[in-house]
Amino acid sequence: LGGATLLQFTWVRPEVVTLFFFSVLIFILLDHRRFIKWRFTLPFMFMFWANIHGGFAIGLLIFALASFADVWERKKGAWVSVAIFFASLFATLLNAYGLRLWGEVWLTISDRELRWSIAEWTPTPFIFTFTMWILVVSSSFLVLRYRNLFTKKNCSFFS
Repeated sequence: LGGATLLQFTWVRPEVVTLFFFSVLIFILLDHRRFIKWRFTLPFMFMFWANIHGGFAIGLLIFALASFADVWERKKGAWVSVAIFFASLFATLLNAYGLRLWGEVWLTISDRELRWSIAEWTPTPFIFTFTMWILVVSSSFLVLRYRNLFTKKNCSFFS
């Protein structure tokens, strides 16, 4: 179902790379042992990601939130995730535009007219596909059915 839903977005486009890198980032952040093993690859991933698509900014935001949560919960040893975050932030500057890339990201995010003119940015409820609605309904049912399995320990970053 997920594959059928995402089929409309799987053309050779840069945002597909962003979906891939975002998935890899979440995969790494959700397990502390995996984070420890792969943490030094994250700056390289962000450098590559920033040179392909502007979606790297949302990945950095998620990484910043995860690092803040790590500092908040563990306090000791959390400097590693913060240091890797700043290394990843610096790695995004290694592109042909340098700091101007962040200016372009800001202009794109803050332009209200642009938001509605790019088809890929159309909010999901305004894209009517049968598979999307099946996925939303079935996912909602499964989350409600198994909500007792979602504990703080199972859902926290770097646990």
